[in-house]
Order: sequence, then structure tokens, then C-alpha cells
Amino acid sequence: MQPNPDIFLLAMRRLSTELGLDPPLRPEECIVFEDSEFGMLAGRAAGMPTFVIPDPNFTAEERYATPASTPQSALPSHVRPRP
Repeated sequence: MQPNPDIFLLAMRRLSTELGLDPPLRPEECIVFEDSEFGMLAGRAAGMPTFVIPDPNFTAEERYATPASTPQSALPSHVRPRP
């Protein structure tokens, strides 16, 4: 499974637009800070330098769970998406 890099690429494009950058940012000019293995893989798939800062609130099981296999109700409240 290759985590999807789209969110990082979208953020790069939007930042370039908001700042009026010409030429726009390139992936290698951005930096990703992530707290999960899948986020790290997505950052790397986007071609961006990626650093992992583990969240001490996550258990090892939560850190390595695939997003598709983890129902939101099973996630700790501090990592659930807001309504």
C-alpha cells in the first residue's frame, strides 16, 4: 500500500498560489513533519524531505494502523476528525 501524497502536493500548490510564487515551489523545497509511518510514506511519495516526530500519545498499534482499516470510533478522541 502506497499512502497517497495528494494532500502534501495540494498544500504545496496552494502555498505557491497564496504567496504568488513564480516559479511555484517544488517538492524538494518543502519539508514534511509527520507523526506516523503512513504520513511519512506519503511525504516521501510526494518527493518531499520528510521527518518523523513520533506522537507519544499514540500506541504502536495506532501508529502503524492503516487508515482504511481503522474505524474512526476506534481512534483516541485526540486524533478523530472534527465534525
